[in-house]
Amino acid sequence: MNLATYPVISRTAAIRRMGFRISFDALLVVACLLTQTAAHGQEVSYTVQPGDNPWRIALQHLKPGMLNALVEHNGITNPLRIAPGTTLRIPKDWLFRGSRPVSVIDVSGQAVSVSGRGTEKELQAGDRIPAQSRIRTREQGSVTLQFSDGSRVLVGEKSDVRLQKNSFVPLAEGRDIRLNVPTGKVENEARNQEKPNGRFEIRTPSGVAAVRGTRFRLTSAARDTRTEVLEGKVAVSDKRGTTIPVPAGYGMALQNGRSVASQPLLKAPSVGPGTMTVEQLPIDLPMQPVAGAVAYRTLVSSPGTLTAILSDQKTTAAAMRIRDVPDGDYQLRVRAIDQNGLEGEETQRPLSINARPGAPFLISPTADAGISTPRPGFSWARNTAASSYHFQLATNPGFQPVLIDAPNLTEPSFQPDAELPEGGYFWRLAAVSSSEGRGPFSPAESFRRTPATPGMVSFNNEQQAVRWQKLADARYQVQVADNPGMEKPVIDRMLEDNQLVLQELSAGTYFVRVQTLGASGLRSQWSDTQSFHVTSGFKWEYLLLPLPLLLLL
Repeated sequence: MNLATYPVISRTAAIRRMGFRISFDALLVVACLLTQTAAHGQEVSYTVQPGDNPWRIALQHLKPGMLNALVEHNGITNPLRIAPGTTLRIPKDWLFRGSRPVSVIDVSGQAVSVSGRGTEKELQAGDRIPAQSRIRTREQGSVTLQFSDGSRVLVGEKSDVRLQKNSFVPLAEGRDIRLNVPTGKVENEARNQEKPNGRFEIRTPSGVAAVRGTRFRLTSAARDTRTEVLEGKVAVSDKRGTTIPVPAGYGMALQNGRSVASQPLLKAPSVGPGTMTVEQLPIDLPMQPVAGAVAYRTLVSSPGTLTAILSDQKTTAAAMRIRDVPDGDYQLRVRAIDQNGLEGEETQRPLSINARPGAPFLISPTADAGISTPRPGFSWARNTAASSYHFQLATNPGFQPVLIDAPNLTEPSFQPDAELPEGGYFWRLAAVSSSEGRGPFSPAESFRRTPATPGMVSFNNEQQAVRWQKLADARYQVQVADNPGMEKPVIDRMLEDNQLVLQELSAGTYFVRVQTLGASGLRSQWSDTQSFHVTSGFKWEYLLLPLPLLLLL
C-alpha cells in the first residue's frame, strides 16, 4: 500500500486499521514527510488569482471528481475565502489532459458540424463542438473557432476541417491542438506558447504545419498546400519529412507533395487612409496595382479578431470587390495574390456600408434641363421601401452649402416656396425607412434656371415688324429663316428692344423665333417657331430711280 497517494485523513484511518498506535501529532509529521517525498517532482504549483475558488480551479484544470481531494490536499479550511497569491499544490496526475470542446465564436453563411457518428448540425455562435468532429462550410460560409488555450481559427468558405485534438494543460505540458484540413482555407492566431513542449499542428494531404505563437494562413487542396506567415514562424514539413522554417513575411507552397522554396509575400495594397464609406452594392472600388500580383482578394467581416467573413471576393483587376452585405460597420481586408497562389500581406480598414434603402429614380427636371419657371417642380419615382424622402438643392455638386434641405417629404414631389434666381443648380434625393433610416443620396442631377422664354405677340405686315413679350433686364436674340427648321437664318440679331423691323425682306413666307439672354448670362429656350407672310417686300426697281440724275453728271 502506498500511503503517499492517500489524502491525510484517509491515511490516518488506514494506519489505525493496520494496528499502529501513533499519536495524532506524530502521524501528521510522518504524513507530511511522505507527501513531500511522493510529490517531489510530481506536483505543480498554482497561484490563486482574484476571484478564484476551488470549484473554478477544479473545473478548469483537474479531472472530474478531484474537488474534495484538492481541498484536503491543500488543507483549505474555508473554500469560500482563499487569499489571492496563495500557492496550491496539485499532483500532476490530477490534471485533465483530455480534449475539450471547441467554442464557436462567430458564424456567417452556411457552416455545419458533423459528429463522429455522422450527425450534422447547423452551427451558431455559442455552440461547443467536441473533438473528432468535422466542420464544413459552404460557398460564402465561414466560422470562427476558439480553442482551449485562447487560440482562434477562422475557417473559410468551402472548407472541410477535422478537430482532432483540443487539449490545454496550462499547469504542465501546455496545449495540444491538432487539426486536419483535407481541403479549404484557415486563418490562425495561435497564442504564445510558454511551455516548450506544447503543440499547435495542422495536417493536410501534402504536409504538416507546426507553430508556436504565430499568425498565419493555410490553404489546402488535393495535392497542394500554401502557407503564408504574418507573425512568428511556422515549420512546414512535406511528405518526405523535409522541414522548412517559414518566417514572418514569407510564404511557401507544397506542390504535389514537394516543397517549393519560401518567398517573400507581396506587399499590402494601398487603399488610402481612414474609414471607407460605401453607398452602393455590389461595387468594385479601384486601387493601385501591386507589383507581381495576378489577382486580389477582398474580405469583409465584422470588426474584431478573425471574425467570420460576410463577403469573400477575388478579382483579377486591381479592385476591391464587395458583394451585397447588410448595412453596418465592418472591417475591410484586401490582399494581393502572386502567380503561385500565395496571398500577400493585407491592408485593413474600417468599412461603413449605407446602401439601403436605395435612392429613388429622379424624374424631373431631367439632366442639364433648362427651366424658366421661377419655382420649378421636382419629381421622382416612389420607393416602396421608403416611409419618407430627403430632398436637397445646391449650386455645386458637392452640396456645400445646401440651399434647400427638406428631410421629411411623404410624397414623391417637391416645389420650392421661393423663386430660384437664374443660374445652375444640382439636386439629389435619399429614401428614408423606419428600419434602415436614411439611405444614400442619389447621384446629383444638374439643371439650369434660365430666363423666361418670350412669347411672340404680333406681326405687322404694313410696318413689316415682329414683336414679342418684353421681359425685365433682358436682351433678345431673334432669328428669321425661310424654312421651319431655321437653317441658315436670313436674319440673326441681338437686340435690346422687343421688336424687329423686316424691311429688307422680299415678299414670301418666313419663320421667326426669339431667345432671351438674361442678366446672369444664361439663355432661355427658343420660343416656338412662328410663321408669317410678307406681301410687299423690298422693290429692287427703286434702285433705278437715281439713274437719270447720274447720267446728267
